[in-house]
Amino acid sequence: MVAGNVFRSTDANPEPSQGIEVLLGHDNVIVNNRFEGYSDGIQVNGGNRNYIASNVFVGNALALSMTGERNVVDSNIIAGNAVGVALRPAARMGVTRVTRNIVHRNGQDVLRCWSGGSCDPQLRRGGIVFGIPAQEHAAYVGERGGGVAVDPAKFTHICPEGAPACQAQPNNGIAPPSLEKITRSGTTLTASGRALAGGTVELFGNRNAGDTEGEVYLGEARVGDNGQFSMTVDAPSVSVPTGFTATVTSNDGATSEFSRPIGMSD
Repeated sequence: MVAGNVFRSTDANPEPSQGIEVLLGHDNVIVNNRFEGYSDGIQVNGGNRNYIASNVFVGNALALSMTGERNVVDSNIIAGNAVGVALRPAARMGVTRVTRNIVHRNGQDVLRCWSGGSCDPQLRRGGIVFGIPAQEHAAYVGERGGGVAVDPAKFTHICPEGAPACQAQPNNGIAPPSLEKITRSGTTLTASGRALAGGTVELFGNRNAGDTEGEVYLGEARVGDNGQFSMTVDAPSVSVPTGFTATVTSNDGATSEFSRPIGMSD
């Protein structure tokens, strides 16, 4: 267990790589820490069943950078990074559950490239992003590690680049839900839409219409066998969101990216 620490990179650390790297490490618990100013706040490389919860991530290129199976990212505050949760392709398909987090204001222009982050100005940014290149990928832009011998002929590719000799999207490329309608009645909100049959949808609210992440966790519901879902949740007591997004998690614990945002329907 790693708990209750502050990991903060300053100007005295000119190559701010990882706050914590979990390299082929399993069954670790990382809770109640703060990660600020790194290429990767936490980087999990091939680690399985790690539980990462109730941490704060601010000002990192990649707040969390993940490969491995059955990892869980739960109830963290992930704000003001270039990418919140970066799910990377790997030789073995990774599965990460991302649940009940506060994810907002990511997509920032944070370029940290030492051994994991990225100096790519074209990097796709946001709250949850599939297919972020790592050092071993040909598409990676940045430092690949001091003293590491690099053979470009051995770089791997991300599908569809270089297909068929490529690595598939993490989390089985699970598609995000489609939110179709949000209505309000008194102190409750009702959301409906479509998603992976049998999965679990999590609904999020955003104070600003059009935001594409998940600032406030509102609730969850199972998706029917027909791929449709409907849920009624309590509206936040302080202010009702003006925009909404959702994720879906499959039965094997793979979470999608955020859905396209929608506003209130009535």
